[in-house]
Amino acid sequence: MSVRIARWIRGYSRTDDKVAVECALAEQWDLRRLQALFGVPEDNLLVDSFPIGPHAAAALSSGFHATIDLNAYHFFLEAKAAEQP
Repeated sequence: MSVRIARWIRGYSRTDDKVAVECALAEQWDLRRLQALFGVPEDNLLVDSFPIGPHAAAALSSGFHATIDLNAYHFFLEAKAAEQP
């Protein structure tokens, strides 16, 4: 069994920090493209939580099935392990 990293966009409530919006990132966003967008080196596998600002929100909107409203929520790119059979 192998493990791959699934990446998600999560929006947290500005009032209580609970997850209010969550969506898997579209497959078009491979690791290299995300590294370039977030300005991290190639050896960074993006397994931490990365805040999404205006530039990243505009770019990611094409692969997200909800509005990235930075005024309503705090948005982050997050990762979790996803098992592959």
